[in-house]
Amino acid sequence: MKWLAVLILIFLILFGCNFQPNETNEGSLIDVDRELPAEYVDLNRLKAEIVTTPGTEQVGIKVELRNENEVEAGLSFLNDQIFELVVREDGDTVFRKLVDDPNKTVGNQITIDASESVEWTTVWDYKREDGTRVSPGSYDMFIYFLPYKISEMEVNDAALYSTTKIEVPAENNAFRDVSVEGAQGEYIVNGEARVYEAQFLYMVEDGHNILIDETPVMVAEGGPAWSPFKINISIDQEDLPKNGTLTLILFERSAKDDSIINQYYIALEHFD
Repeated sequence: MKWLAVLILIFLILFGCNFQPNETNEGSLIDVDRELPAEYVDLNRLKAEIVTTPGTEQVGIKVELRNENEVEAGLSFLNDQIFELVVREDGDTVFRKLVDDPNKTVGNQITIDASESVEWTTVWDYKREDGTRVSPGSYDMFIYFLPYKISEMEVNDAALYSTTKIEVPAENNAFRDVSVEGAQGEYIVNGEARVYEAQFLYMVEDGHNILIDETPVMVAEGGPAWSPFKINISIDQEDLPKNGTLTLILFERSAKDDSIINQYYIALEHFD
């Protein structure tokens, strides 16, 4: 039986020499140090941001999604809805809506090139879903993007979101239903005014300079009646801001002490 013992000994020696443990990840079948594919998209480098422009009757909302990866990112959606806008007060939801993207490519797919961004704009009129205006104060605004897949990776609704705080102003008693049409220095402003002696004033500024000084406007009737008005605004191209917001300010002057009252702010145009 000596030959059997010799065979067993040879077998043990050969087995011991050929067995090598996994040096990079001992005890695991997965190599955690493996290189990621070149097209890998890091979700932490997809940055969502909200920029708000508060007005008297509504807040303008610009949503930006930046791709800080070195490769393009493809976002796939189940339908036309790109993100959900949610407004909360002390944790309670007061408003929510789904926002569509009219510029989506075929197949509910959005592609963002490396180091590029995509923007969407929308507004909130300070009203609840039942149409009643919320109280003045501080509110939390959230944007939740709704892709189900990002560059072939399945994701949930919490993968891409952003939040910011906004201040809702008190309702204005002198101006309402103000709207703006136009661009690049030529604007038409319509609305209604309830003002003393059927007169109010307006001015236009860009946050640094006054582009149109105090200008009076007459309406058909004085308060307490509401009267429609229309303002044509023209600003030279060379005076338009390179960056920032062109803002119209409607206001009255107090008959008591000539102080400015009932100010109403509305954006004419945003420049980037």
